[in-house]
Amino acid sequence: MLIIDMIIGSASGAALVVFGEKSSEALWIFTAVLGLAYSTTTGSIFSWAANHLPNDTYIIVILTIGDCLGVIIAPTIVTSLFSSTGPMILMYSVFGSFCVMMVTIVLAHLTASRYGVDKRLLSKSEEREGEN
Repeated sequence: MLIIDMIIGSASGAALVVFGEKSSEALWIFTAVLGLAYSTTTGSIFSWAANHLPNDTYIIVILTIGDCLGVIIAPTIVTSLFSSTGPMILMYSVFGSFCVMMVTIVLAHLTASRYGVDKRLLSKSEEREGEN
């Protein structure tokens, strides 16, 4: 589900970059599709983390802080560049954030697959239990 969300979100973001300024219909349609793709992304990321990362509260804290920082940083950048770039900066930032999110998720999955046991990273306490 997460990969589907990322593909649909990136495609919608790319379509907004290309057609968002030219057609109001495309702007409405791809904004709705983008909202549909993004609506399940946070839940999917937490579900993926529960299945592939250690059962540690630190992991959830890091994910939550990262999510909150993204929500804070994106509007700040968009508003500071809005006057010089125009409204298309919003489309660029949405597309860029989906691309960064996709790369981050792929890297996290590759890390869990390569260094984990059964595609799951172990916490330090689980590693110690396995040694005994």
